[in-house]
Amino acid sequence: MQQQAIREARAVGETWLGPELLRWSDDDVITTAQAAELLHVREHTIRQWHSREGLPNAGRPGRYRVRDLLDWTARRRRYRAAQIDLA
Repeated sequence: MQQQAIREARAVGETWLGPELLRWSDDDVITTAQAAELLHVREHTIRQWHSREGLPNAGRPGRYRVRDLLDWTARRRRYRAAQIDLA
């Protein structure tokens, strides 16, 4: 299942994903620290994304579902890429 998730992510240009994703399944709920590690950002960035940009948590503060993180991040990257293209 994780290999499929990596293939799907790479198909939409998310080439930064790799072995880190193999630790968790799509439905796993991970901590802020683990989310930061998965997405290659600081914990502070995860908290900012949650409070300012709508990164969904898994019903509890500081907990995130892997699938939600990957989906949200892919949407964010596509949106930001479109904004750069318009500039």
